[in-house]
Amino acid sequence: MAKAHNQGRRLYVGTTHMDAQTLVVWNMGAIANSDHQDALNLFQDVILASSSIPTTFPPVFIKVTTEGANQGFRYIVIPDDFESQADEPFDPVEMKRLFELGYQTGLAGTAWRDTPPRYLLEQ
Repeated sequence: MAKAHNQGRRLYVGTTHMDAQTLVVWNMGAIANSDHQDALNLFQDVILASSSIPTTFPPVFIKVTTEGANQGFRYIVIPDDFESQADEPFDPVEMKRLFELGYQTGLAGTAWRDTPPRYLLEQ
């Protein structure tokens, strides 16, 4: 990745910052090319976070430092009793229903988490 980046090729990956409700675009070549001690972990976390489809993959918490301040990305846990009514893997009606559940849960402020479920147990 770093070699391709140095040759002028670019790979950008998008994730969602749940607190700010915004898209975050990561320059993966620049991360791979970085000599920062946490670059590999960040690279892997961004790939995982970009793949975190609700109820399919666990969300990823990414810690970053910007302008000298620690920042974090938080996510909402979908309740264990959520029962999917999807007719297909990427059912748009079901995805809208799941989004609305997550959105309303986030507005209520009761389900925000800083670490994925079972994360501490697996460490």
